[in-house]
Amino acid sequence: MHSSPLLLLALLISLPARAGFVDDPLRFGLDIPEDAKGGAVWADFNGDGWPDLAVNGSSHTLLYLSYGGPNHGMVSLGNHGVGYAIVAGDLDNDGDVDLAQSALGALDIYLNDGAGHFTRTLQLTAGAVPTFSVHGLGLADIDLDGDLDVVAQNTDPAIFALVNDGSGTFSLETDAFPLHGLYSAGDYLAVADFDRDGDVDVALRTSSETALWEGRAAQGATSRPYFLSGPLVIASTDEGATLFCDGDRDGDLDLFWSDGGTLGGSTNQFIRADTSAGGTSWIATHQPGLPASAEVYSAICQDLDVDGDPDLYLGVREGSDNHLFENQGSGFTFADTSGPDTALHMLWSYAMTAADADLDGDLDILVAGKKRASALLVNDAGDLGDGRYLAIRALADLDACAGTTRDDLGATLRLYDPATGSYLTGALDINGGEGHGAQGWSTAFTGLPASWDLSEELWVEVQWIYAKGRRTVSPVRVSALSGYHLVELLSSDADGDGIPNEVEERFSGAGADTDGDGLPDISDADSDGDGLSDALEAGPGSSRCAPDPTDTDLDGTPDFLDLDSDGDGLHDADEGAWGTDPLVGDSDGDGLSDGEEVHVTFTFPQRADSDEDGLFDGDEVLTYGTDPMRGDTDDDGLSDADEIYGFGTDPLLSDTDGDGLSDLDEAFLFGTDPLMADTDGDSLGDGDEVGTYGTDPHAEDSDGDSLSDGDEVSTYLTDPSLADSD
Repeated sequence: MHSSPLLLLALLISLPARAGFVDDPLRFGLDIPEDAKGGAVWADFNGDGWPDLAVNGSSHTLLYLSYGGPNHGMVSLGNHGVGYAIVAGDLDNDGDVDLAQSALGALDIYLNDGAGHFTRTLQLTAGAVPTFSVHGLGLADIDLDGDLDVVAQNTDPAIFALVNDGSGTFSLETDAFPLHGLYSAGDYLAVADFDRDGDVDVALRTSSETALWEGRAAQGATSRPYFLSGPLVIASTDEGATLFCDGDRDGDLDLFWSDGGTLGGSTNQFIRADTSAGGTSWIATHQPGLPASAEVYSAICQDLDVDGDPDLYLGVREGSDNHLFENQGSGFTFADTSGPDTALHMLWSYAMTAADADLDGDLDILVAGKKRASALLVNDAGDLGDGRYLAIRALADLDACAGTTRDDLGATLRLYDPATGSYLTGALDINGGEGHGAQGWSTAFTGLPASWDLSEELWVEVQWIYAKGRRTVSPVRVSALSGYHLVELLSSDADGDGIPNEVEERFSGAGADTDGDGLPDISDADSDGDGLSDALEAGPGSSRCAPDPTDTDLDGTPDFLDLDSDGDGLHDADEGAWGTDPLVGDSDGDGLSDGEEVHVTFTFPQRADSDEDGLFDGDEVLTYGTDPMRGDTDDDGLSDADEIYGFGTDPLLSDTDGDGLSDLDEAFLFGTDPLMADTDGDSLGDGDEVGTYGTDPHAEDSDGDSLSDGDEVSTYLTDPSLADSD
């Protein structure tokens, strides 16, 4: 897309954001054969930072790996019957993305070696449960023990779980979900934390209804069942899509449910979740307004036009084309904008998943097709290049020492404006399975409102699953991001300062805000507001692996929470202005603390000898009592250091021996001893000899008449400067 800068500016100012698509899978090396009945997921399987793709075919699961760019090479993961669902997550907690896949007559677990090479480690087949026919799959930590479990839709029972021991070894559990007689053969499911309470919930389509189970692990459940039956039961007639999405941006995830049959009424609609009064009420919206006769088999709900609102793209089996409904930003108000984009017009869309496949700032859509080749709808909504988007990963910190993390499937996020106290977006989820056997990208993607100033700080609020229901906020300034606007947040370290949340709270208390700036310490990269980052103040010996934050002044408060880390009486924030070291109490080593020099003696704390007289400031103040800002305290012409180290005179007295001559005159003009009032011992003071009698202060008998100058003056009353007075 090529436009002049003026035209682009005009579009930015006058037109709302709009998604536009081109069907071009070969641009990415995605030559996907037809008859993909269900199941597709984007994930980074080989760790190169680019989205890879796994998609179910009619007889193989196909894996398309990128290698440092958007182009992909295809490998076959394995042979099976018709593929139904495929979901991705780190099942053995080793830091790479594994797969769970369902096909005709089998459920397989594939573990990844980190380079995109998979080994099947588990296969369930007929006989594992009374009637085995798994279609839908989801991944979630249903028991909040730190690893991902597998939730499987089935025939009898309608739903079961494979509970993980943390290493990728699973045990089959049929009592994780309470069942009743109404639940018949299952279809597809969605996994998310719709009420943002810290545990995952599951919506399951069966052949006759859609049922909801609400997680109870965050409320302290430690044994099965991990779920309670929810209040929502919706009639179904055929296959369709089920997903959670915050369609009205109110902070909880609503349920979109479609039906591939012809049940009367508005079956393809959002069911709004209202959690405002505690608990959940489910309210039919009849939005986006697609007639029940449309056989919707697949769906995604993502911000496709990069404006901060989730949009809805619906895939049909037959009878009409796919539909794109763009969110108008007010409640459940959607507009069907699929007309101009002929690329969107297709049938037999059995699975969908969206990701920013080319990392250009908008979401592209993979549509897996039956009876036709699959499509990759390349989006150009981000081509204006204004950078008004964020891609966010919520990473469970599995092993701080090894640096092992995984995507926290089930976590939810919202963007918040701290200046106004309002949310910028609805809830975004890192889902563990949705749609028609598919799964959303494990990176939450959203545009930003057109009015948002990218230089302003926003907060990313995360409701974690891995951190046992903890909710944190992390500050982000979009204008400070370079390259692709990806933000990676850690469950253990909300502010990314290298000090684990629990360590920060151990010293300051849960929810503490030491500097009173509105950010709790665990989210504040400068907790004490002293201008020094917590990462710096924690010290080189501290890390997430071995947190041991420095306490320079040993007062029990670590430096990152201590306004005066070195206890010198000068705040860390002020030390920078003075050029002193906030971790050294006496920066210049002169014997005075930096605080004393600034607030008491008014000397220069970064200069050991402020008056440059040859004496350290501390010695002048503490030992000699001289003025550290005056090189000659007694104004006698000799520097304080010369008096102390050179002549031994008193730097506080201009006439040390009290003979009437200044120390300087004695030392340099008269050559007398400034420490002896009577240098020649003639009983006349040096000052009297020079100033009164004109005698020589170096000679006892100045006139050589054999009478001392003192005797002549005091006894004989003769002139000591004349040998013959008369």
